[in-house]
Amino acid sequence: EMFDSLFVSGAGEEMGQWDAEKAVEMHTSEDIYPTWKASLLLPHNTTVPYKYFLVKKDEQGHKLWEKIENNRSVETKKEETILVDDGVYEGVRVSVTCGSLSDEDKKEQFEAAAKLIEDKESAFASNFAKMTSEHKLQLHGCFQQATVGDCDTEKPGMLDFSGKAKWE
Repeated sequence: EMFDSLFVSGAGEEMGQWDAEKAVEMHTSEDIYPTWKASLLLPHNTTVPYKYFLVKKDEQGHKLWEKIENNRSVETKKEETILVDDGVYEGVRVSVTCGSLSDEDKKEQFEAAAKLIEDKESAFASNFAKMTSEHKLQLHGCFQQATVGDCDTEKPGMLDFSGKAKWE
């Protein structure tokens, strides 16, 4: 392995708007290596272009962007989870999971994410800070569904923007 980290970046806030400093860090582990993965919540019904880049093991931390003619892209649809297996890049297998999750998956993902967020050193915690308000509301909804269940309160008034967004 000739690099420290692998990232995915692309159009839209969720992928860092092509800014390497805001890109999503990918992860691997002993049991899945040489596969590197990232999970993203992307807007529904859209096509998002993206590329991978490596951060090299050197003093400057050089970024090596993928050298392909056209950007990769993922198309999302409403209420769908997509696993994009992009094959091999620089000797490692890369894949990105995009979209929304089933209720069972949401609960499982919520429990795993809660552990990661609690760990301030995790890459997820730093990526959580980059999430859009819409995605934070989706995460809050998953939290409420997993811990409280279905909403049983009246809809907040039209001037309670935060309460209304959480309720919906």
